[in-house]
Amino acid sequence: MEGINHYLRSKEDVQSIIEGVESGMREQLIAGLAGSARSLLVSIIRESINRPILLITYQLSQAQQLYDNLSIFTNNEGVYLYPINELMASEIAVASPELRSQRIEALTQWTRHNSGIMIRQSLL
Repeated sequence: MEGINHYLRSKEDVQSIIEGVESGMREQLIAGLAGSARSLLVSIIRESINRPILLITYQLSQAQQLYDNLSIFTNNEGVYLYPINELMASEIAVASPELRSQRIEALTQWTRHNSGIMIRQSLL
């Protein structure tokens, strides 16, 4: 795995992304990657910079898959899932104590360490 990371880290496009973030860019949109390729790129960026990373997905299932992949690529260090229900009405009507606890734990760890990767889905 380290060989793939080293190879990709040396690529001009990846270096451009890392240099942009390191130079103070507050956000970065990367399109065209899916599945494990996206997770691998995010893990390489995380290794290269010491800043918190927030990833937004459209569905909880996408957030869960991204979390699972990143946990493998980062040895489950500093990857947090912030799960929310698909519909806000269901969140209000049936607030799951387990999901609420997981959200609080994710936010606490992410802010305490001021680094790592937070994954959550968009409300829109």
